[in-house]
Amino acid sequence: MTNVHSEVYLVAKIDKVLQGSISSSVDPYLKSADAAKKTAVKVHKMAEMYCKKLGQYRMPFGWAARYCVI
Repeated sequence: MTNVHSEVYLVAKIDKVLQGSISSSVDPYLKSADAAKKTAVKVHKMAEMYCKKLGQYRMPFGWAARYCVI
């Protein structure tokens, strides 16, 4: 880089395999720990199926930005 700035932002973008609406994909992450354990196997099997069929198609899942000073 020829023009270095003292302020740098680190941005992380998380994509997921296309598998329907984002609200149905987020539900397992928002449930309580007990409910999440019960649905973990089901969610894992569904994710494997979608990855095999639609692995090349992605959709945004989330992002984060962090201010960093050099």
